[in-house]
Amino acid sequence: VNTNGDEIAKLATEYSPAEISYFKRLIELIVTADDDAFSASSIMALKEASKIKTQLSKSAAETLLQRFVDDKWLGQRCDVLECKSRFHHHCARRYFSSQNEKVCPACKIAWKNSNIVGEPLRISE
Repeated sequence: VNTNGDEIAKLATEYSPAEISYFKRLIELIVTADDDAFSASSIMALKEASKIKTQLSKSAAETLLQRFVDDKWLGQRCDVLECKSRFHHHCARRYFSSQNEKVCPACKIAWKNSNIVGEPLRISE
């Protein structure tokens, strides 16, 4: 998250400060999930929208959640639920492009792009 306050730094993102605050809350929610699935339900995510300083309406939060997914701000996880491997999308692309086989670096199971960290946040499919 860009915390620099100068004008050039403010142009470094298409998200407003309220949207960035919401994203930070979502990441905290996902990372601290009780089930180690590193995901959160859309209901839980929408409740977080009312907890930020500049509250978002439910419809604005739903639109923003989908935008986070579409913009690939979330990441990927290993298919093996017990495995703790997680990658940001861009990091996964860079890492796997340098590998002969696309396998999890921890458990060596074939890596698929289908498991998104926070995937239950998807509003429409």
